[in-house]
Amino acid sequence: MAQPESTSPSLRQVLGRLGLLIGITYALVLTSFWLPPVPLDSGVALAAFWVAHSGGAHGLPYVALALMLALALRPDRELTIRRRVIEGALITVIGVAALGGGARINEHLLKPSFGVPRPNIVELARRGKLGTTPARFYALGDKRARSSYLVKRLRALGRGALALDPRIRAHWAEETGFSFPSGHSFAALCTATFFLGLALMLVRGRLRWLFYALAPWALAVCFSRPILRVHSPTDISVGALEGILTGSVALLIAWTALGRRAVVSSAR
Repeated sequence: MAQPESTSPSLRQVLGRLGLLIGITYALVLTSFWLPPVPLDSGVALAAFWVAHSGGAHGLPYVALALMLALALRPDRELTIRRRVIEGALITVIGVAALGGGARINEHLLKPSFGVPRPNIVELARRGKLGTTPARFYALGDKRARSSYLVKRLRALGRGALALDPRIRAHWAEETGFSFPSGHSFAALCTATFFLGLALMLVRGRLRWLFYALAPWALAVCFSRPILRVHSPTDISVGALEGILTGSVALLIAWTALGRRAVVSSAR
């Protein structure tokens, strides 16, 4: 039986709890400035590669789908199939708009405007292994042209010239866009903020712990980027803040779109 509306979480309560959890996560992101260098052929670097994969274009859709299913199938006898479908559609539209729109702004507006080269490109050029300067590398054309050049250059150097795990080598060749701000950090914190906020609104019981796990996951995604040397701590700090703000706006829109009935019916 649903309790009276007064027992359901208010927007102020949701944002207060969310702010505490995400605030702690962001404070920990800032500690990335003190991360020590990690050998790129080590197990730690390989673990960072897989964590980064989960927060990128290839892995994030599966993370989001799992979260959507957890929300849609959450135990609630008063939540009808019709309401679940409507709720799922609204959350999907809002989430895709926030993540997709933010990613496009990040990739096609912010990064080209600042034009910051990636740390690994700067390091390769400094060590004379890039075969050109960072400025000339980024002037080669689009990401595909730069990726092609980097693949050929790394192949010409040979595996012994750089202590790189093959999967990280391939990741470097794929990630040849500009560096600032970090797209992975944006996506991870946007996802964590949005879905954790939804869980605080709609989910009760043990299932909520699945959503609490989003905070350490997002932190790990952020840390993976400087570990792999494709982003600086400044990149991930700004990208994470961008994600938190975007996710918060998306959550406020969801609160309005879902209506108080969704929150009240879920409160127990």
